[in-house]
Amino acid sequence: EVLWVHNKEGACLEAAVPRPADIGTKTKPYCDTDPAVEDAGKGNKRVVLLLGPEAATEVAASVTGKPVVLVGRAGANIVPGARVGIRVNAGELHVRGVKISGSTTTGVVVEAAGTLV
Repeated sequence: EVLWVHNKEGACLEAAVPRPADIGTKTKPYCDTDPAVEDAGKGNKRVVLLLGPEAATEVAASVTGKPVVLVGRAGANIVPGARVGIRVNAGELHVRGVKISGSTTTGVVVEAAGTLV
């Protein structure tokens, strides 16, 4: 199954802790990519679908267990500002169809314990 992310005002849920049980569905997507990837790393839903064209925030991933796949659709774009666009701290993250733009620093960082495919 898939965890949905669509940073569209009024159409997404903020990822409070604890997270609502129904967050990440097509009708109640995450607003931000980072908590969706974090939750995917902890659960059985290993695919995160990022919908554009609204800009998403940065991803800082520490993936446990099986790899997580981040797939962008409809002009998916990460605009991190002064932060790194995608940072893989640990585990394996597969990324496709995602654009990183508007960063004033490095776009992608992979730490020694991480793998980006």
